[in-house]
Amino acid sequence: MHINRSRMDAGSYSKKIINVVDKYSKMFYIRANKSADMFKQIREITDWQDVEIGSADVIFNSSCLHR
Repeated sequence: MHINRSRMDAGSYSKKIINVVDKYSKMFYIRANKSADMFKQIREITDWQDVEIGSADVIFNSSCLHR
């Protein structure tokens, strides 16, 4: 069985869980805990895109942040 999208909270952020979800999901999202290092990595992202989601205009980027 394969799943199109999976969404999890920060408690799912472990290598074992990510490996299983990556194997069975086309896309997945894991909410990160806020930290100074995470904010530093976000500030370094340069390729933001303007997109419309529903009726809202947002700035978007899909990135892999590293621990």
